[in-house]
Amino acid sequence: MKQEDTTPVVTLHEWGEDIFPKLSWFKRHKVEQARVMGVGWGALGNEVLKNLTLFGVGQLVIVDFDEVEYSNLTRSVLFSQEDALRNVPKVEAAAARIQAMNPNVKVVPIRGDIGWQVGLGLIRRMDVVVGCLDNRRARYWLNRLCMRAGISWVDGGMEALEGVAKVFAPGKNCYACTLEPNAWKELSRGMSCASVIRRNEQAERVPTTPVVASVIGAVQAQEAMKLIHREELEKGELTSLCGKMFYYEGQHLTSRLIEHRGWDEDCPVHERWEPVVPCELSHRCRVREL
Repeated sequence: MKQEDTTPVVTLHEWGEDIFPKLSWFKRHKVEQARVMGVGWGALGNEVLKNLTLFGVGQLVIVDFDEVEYSNLTRSVLFSQEDALRNVPKVEAAAARIQAMNPNVKVVPIRGDIGWQVGLGLIRRMDVVVGCLDNRRARYWLNRLCMRAGISWVDGGMEALEGVAKVFAPGKNCYACTLEPNAWKELSRGMSCASVIRRNEQAERVPTTPVVASVIGAVQAQEAMKLIHREELEKGELTSLCGKMFYYEGQHLTSRLIEHRGWDEDCPVHERWEPVVPCELSHRCRVREL
C-alpha cells in the first residue's frame, strides 16, 4: 500500500508582499527594478549587502578582489568557516548567501579591483553605488568613476567604536574635493589611513567590530534606499545625507551630523565624459577591429 505523503505544502510568496506596502516611504516597484553596485565586502560590506537583500533590491553588482579569511568571520555575517578554509573569493561567498536569503535578487559578482577592472559602462547603469572600502586610494578611484558616470555613491568607514557615513553626488559633493592636505600626501604615497593602520598593527589588534559595522552599514543601506526613491527626495519627503557626515561613537554612545561638503568646479576628478555613444565594441575585440 502506497504511503500517503504528509509533507506540508509550502506556498512561495512575493518577497515582502505583506510588509512593504505598509511602509509609507517605500515604493516596492522602484526597489525591485533598482540596480545597486557595492564595492568592498568586509564587515561593513556584509551588513550593507544583507540589508539591501532583505529590502529586495532587484540587482546587486558586488565587487571585491579578496578572499575570505578566518579573521573575517568574527564580523562578517555572510561568510562561513568553510569559506575561510577554502579561501573562497568574497564575492562568490556573498553571492551564494544572498541567493539563499532572497532568490528574487539577481547577483552579479565581480572579482576585481575597482581602480581598473570595473568600467564606466557598467557604473553608469547603476541607480546608486555603495562603497565599503578601507583605504583612501580605493575611495578616490570609486569617486572618480561615479562622478564621471553621473552616479551618486554612499561612503562608509569605521575604526574601533567609531564610524562615519557620507553621500557624494555629482554637482553637489565630491570626495576628492573634501580631502585635506595630509590626506593628499598619504594618497600620493599609495597609503591611506596610514596612522590608523600603524597604530592597530603595533597594538596587535583588529580595528573593526561587528557592532559598529551594523550601525554604519544600516545608515549606508538607508541612504542608498533614499537615492533609489529620487522623486521622494526631490519633493522633500526624504532627506539625503549628501553634504553632511554622520558620525557615530560607541564608547560613550554619541552621534551627530557634521557639515561635509566640497565641490570645486576646476576639480578634474569629477569631469563628466559626455556624450556617451553606445557601440558594439567589447574587450574581446582585436586591435584591428577597434
